[in-house]
Amino acid sequence: MFLFGTQYVMFMIVNSLSIERFIAVRYPFFASKHKLSSLSRVIKVIVVIWLVTYSVTIPGCLGIGVKPVVIGNWSTMVCEVDSKVSVVSLYMIPLFFFCLTLSVICVVYTLIAVTLRKSVSSNNERSFYKKERALKILREYNFMKV
Repeated sequence: MFLFGTQYVMFMIVNSLSIERFIAVRYPFFASKHKLSSLSRVIKVIVVIWLVTYSVTIPGCLGIGVKPVVIGNWSTMVCEVDSKVSVVSLYMIPLFFFCLTLSVICVVYTLIAVTLRKSVSSNNERSFYKKERALKILREYNFMKV
């Protein structure tokens, strides 16, 4: 059961990193004020991620059993799925985690790109108008001086 849950923790950690980056880019003062990267907050987030991951993956583990198989002189243990609920959960849990991670990352990084694009375009417009205003002032000053 431990290994079954750990394979999905990575998806959740990538989601949390993406969301943390989004908050840092979109709301930098909020991120610095609340110290999003502090050690205590990181530990809490990781513990919550592990708990959520295991609470979602436990139903898939409950229907998996181990049975002994004897083939000739060899005996071994084989995993088998006991119920139809486990079969469905074995296919749905990976799909859920993959689709959730993919959609969250797409939305978050799209919002980051939009935020950065707006920031760059507004800075370019501001710098253009500042340059024009400075040139206008210099022209007027030179005109008055002559």
